[in-house]
Amino acid sequence: MQQSINSEEAGSTGKSTDHDFRLFVDPGHAWLEVPRAEVVASGAEISHYSYYDPKTDMAYLEEDCDAFAFLAGFGLNWRSVSVKKVDSSMPRELPAYGPEAIAQLRLRGNEQ
Repeated sequence: MQQSINSEEAGSTGKSTDHDFRLFVDPGHAWLEVPRAEVVASGAEISHYSYYDPKTDMAYLEEDCDAFAFLAGFGLNWRSVSVKKVDSSMPRELPAYGPEAIAQLRLRGNEQ
């Protein structure tokens, strides 16, 4: 099952996102896959425990704090969304989400 967040579900935040969520899960942890633009729109502060793919501009938010903060930015919580589970530790191979990862993306964009 997948879930899209829209402005009605987000309550009074006025923020909206139109994305089907996937949850990447390995034996030790899990990460919610979210477009970086939606992370920014949520207003959530993301820790270095989350990851970022500069090729796809997708964030992989660690499940305990960062994914929760992202969902809370839309007035949601884990019980209010459905996700498609993906058994994979792929996010661990990516750079940490943070100023360094975002700065690297900006530099690459300027070079093209």
